[in-house]
Amino acid sequence: MLARILLTLTFLFSSTRAITDQVVSSSSSISIMNLESKLETYIVFLRKSEGMVSAKPEHLDNWYQSFLPAVTTSKLKKEEAKAMEKKEGFVSAWPQNVLNLKTTHTPNFLGLQQNLGFWNHSNYGKGVIVGVLDTGVTPNHPSFSDEGMPPPPPKWKGKCEFNRTLCNSKLIGARNFYSAGKPPN
Repeated sequence: MLARILLTLTFLFSSTRAITDQVVSSSSSISIMNLESKLETYIVFLRKSEGMVSAKPEHLDNWYQSFLPAVTTSKLKKEEAKAMEKKEGFVSAWPQNVLNLKTTHTPNFLGLQQNLGFWNHSNYGKGVIVGVLDTGVTPNHPSFSDEGMPPPPPKWKGKCEFNRTLCNSKLIGARNFYSAGKPPN
């Protein structure tokens, strides 16, 4: 029985290897580019396998599926993603969307205009201090420009532990929490 499982795994590995070698050694780079252009990255959600799985050959599929994560990614053609919907344990699959980060000026990013509508007359966010724990900061990066920013709120009691001239109305504090086992001041 064990020999049959090992033989099956060897055959699968050998077949996959042969197909891979065939594609890689192909002299036609156009066919590889066409294949790549048809593939999209999908985020795939699967139902987690439940219960104990035995090592019997008839349970080999269940044993393998027990190692799969509930969320994974895969490069697929649209037809392949559609075909997965019929598979047991499939929940959903969505094409990956790459989004650009646009958070330097959050109100503009959200489409909120300072001089229009109720935004101008509200106090939403006024005096709010947002703290971020980071492993390093480059204070002269353009995202830390304080152009158009009001000064820090009077209640702010923070420190700027590196060169104080690098802190400004946007980067209002920076602490070093690693000091060779000593607690911060």
